[in-house]
Amino acid sequence: MSYSFYTERKEWSEIKHRLLGKYLVPYCFKLGSWNKEIFYVDGFAGKGKYEDGARGSPLIAADHAKRFKAEQRKFRLRCINVEQNKAYFEELCSHTSELEEKGLVFNFRGKFEDKIERILDVIKNFPTFFFIDPFGLSPIKFNVLKPILEREASTELLINFSLKGLQRLAGNLDACTITERAQKSAETKVSVLSQVLNTSKWIGIWRSEPKREKREQEILSLYKDNLHSYFEHVYSYPIRKTVRSHPKYFLVFASRHFDAVELMNDFIYDEEEQLRRHTYGMKSLFENAEREELFKEVKNEINLLGLKAKQITRKNIRGKLIPSRFGDLKVKEYNRAVRELAEEGHIKRMPSRAITDNELLEFA
Repeated sequence: MSYSFYTERKEWSEIKHRLLGKYLVPYCFKLGSWNKEIFYVDGFAGKGKYEDGARGSPLIAADHAKRFKAEQRKFRLRCINVEQNKAYFEELCSHTSELEEKGLVFNFRGKFEDKIERILDVIKNFPTFFFIDPFGLSPIKFNVLKPILEREASTELLINFSLKGLQRLAGNLDACTITERAQKSAETKVSVLSQVLNTSKWIGIWRSEPKREKREQEILSLYKDNLHSYFEHVYSYPIRKTVRSHPKYFLVFASRHFDAVELMNDFIYDEEEQLRRHTYGMKSLFENAEREELFKEVKNEINLLGLKAKQITRKNIRGKLIPSRFGDLKVKEYNRAVRELAEEGHIKRMPSRAITDNELLEFA
């Protein structure tokens, strides 16, 4: 791992860390209402802080744990960090020593895959959020994750799906090697990618799809399909420097609860808005018109969905549309569309009452 990586936090890391920091708060409040302990697991923690002072993922989570304790919340957030590099581990420990003494942070030195059994022993059946963000091109074989995926307790994942790692390993598929040793090395790397994705179907896609972006998307879909065997909701978000940039990597989010999806949907919408402002400057009239056109399109989809279903709740409407429009609109915008449809007479109901999520709405 290059030491220069921690000189300053890059733009794409800022996005990733903002999403993590924003999401952990409502996640803990939601699950803390009926659990006394909640765990955060950082599988590749690093040293915790960049040289420019920016806080990495383990310290972002630790700050929340410290604040919740100071606010005397009914729950405790406890953080487990795993780091293999000796120098990084020692620095991480120096940053978190105070919280380690208070039992809010546990630091394990070693490979993440070697510490999973120990992690599962510590977290028991408490809700746990796993942040799996390997540095660079380190591949995590799908089979390694299975003990985590198979947990019956509440489990959520945020995984870095590296496009560079994909390119590096898949590029060995048709490698022209001179020596037998080089050939075996190439075959091993191809095998590793199949184990990471938990399928060899990627080989056909890689060889038949000439367009890089489409090829990457289809292979990512294979990975998400395998996660779908364990989680009802699996979504991905491209981390990139500008709206026009090719993604650096994808963040894959997996949860069994739709409430979690709605939270992440809203945070991703905010990130996209910020990315657009960074790319284009302040919002133009054209952009505002474009957003309003999108809203009208979604509003029409809601009306068609309601007419087909005859009766449907507002929550179920969002459940049908957000999966195909992840991050396009905030939850409040879906609710505004439903409210406007009711005001326009497309939904039969008493106008004096506010619409609730579980009200059965009759479309006319």
